[in-house]
Amino acid sequence: MQKIAIALVAMVLIAGCIGGGTTTTTTAAPTTSAPATTSPPTTTGPVKTFDMLITHSGYSEKALNLKMGDHVVINARADTGTAAHKHGITVDELGVNKAVTSEDINNPDKIEFDATKVGTFRMYCGTCKDGIYGANHPQILGEVRVTE
Repeated sequence: MQKIAIALVAMVLIAGCIGGGTTTTTTAAPTTSAPATTSPPTTTGPVKTFDMLITHSGYSEKALNLKMGDHVVINARADTGTAAHKHGITVDELGVNKAVTSEDINNPDKIEFDATKVGTFRMYCGTCKDGIYGANHPQILGEVRVTE
C-alpha cells in the first residue's frame, strides 16, 4: 500500500512539471511621473544674508530679525575642529533643519529658507545629537523673529 502511495505522489509531481499547465505572467503597465519642477521663490521681500559661525556653545548671530516674505541665506560654518559635532540650524516652524560641517570661511554651508510665518521662533541645533557627543552636547540656542 505504501509503494502505491509513493508512486501516486511521484506521478502527480512529474505530471505537474511536464504537464500541459499554463503559466500566466502579468506585467504592470509602465508608470510615468511628471518631471521634477523647481517652484519659483515665494518671497516678496528682499534677500537677507547672514554669516554665521557655530561654536560648541552658541551661534554668532543670537537673533535673526526678518520681515514676512524675506528670503534668508545663512552662510554657516562650524568652528575650527568641531565639524564632527554636526552643529546645525533648526527652526521647526519654518522647515529648517541642516547640519553644518564646513569649517572653511571661504566655503560655508548655505542654508536657505523663506520667512513664511509671523512670530518668534526658537533656533536651535537639532543635529548635534547625530554628532560625536550625541544627546550630551550642550544646547545651542537662538531666535528667529519674523514681523509683518
